[in-house]
Amino acid sequence: MPFIAIALIVAAAIGGGASVAAEHSLPGEALWGFKVHVNENVRAALSTSAEARANANLEAARERLSEAQTLAAQSKLSADLGTKIETNFESRADAVAENIAKLEADGRFEVAADVAARFQAMVAQHAVALAEFEGSGDTSIEVSLAPLLSTVRATLDTASELSAEASAKAAAEGRAEAEADIKVDTDAGVEVEF
Repeated sequence: MPFIAIALIVAAAIGGGASVAAEHSLPGEALWGFKVHVNENVRAALSTSAEARANANLEAARERLSEAQTLAAQSKLSADLGTKIETNFESRADAVAENIAKLEADGRFEVAADVAARFQAMVAQHAVALAEFEGSGDTSIEVSLAPLLSTVRATLDTASELSAEASAKAAAEGRAEAEADIKVDTDAGVEVEF
């Protein structure tokens, strides 16, 4: 039995060290796959609510776009790395959208509106930053970045729609709650002034 406990401690230490080391890895580096497929997936899986999962996926999507910017700035963004980033970003962005829909289905319109607004702002910020590389004169970076930038722009459109819809639903919920409060006040005989 002590052997199993020692083996588990050693495995946790090795895995924990890899997990920490992977956090700052970039696509193309040895630990990037561990970061994306283990660290981020575990983080999302351990999130107990749709809001927490949305935040975990939002942070992972933000990380992909930051990685693309870093690699482009270092002139290290190849077509292969751009495709890997794009695929993972798209997956994370889809998960954020699903989490927003889940929050709305649960009647958590304010939270859904907040997540959607942060999603839109994050994608817009990175779309602008990535677009700066379009006229950089580094043809290989421009070619490698083009598909990702197209996906980011399409995601921005989707995020804008999600944000507008979630905000409208949150506002409608707020109006309905206010009207219900007024009805309760008038039913109780309390005068309500406008």
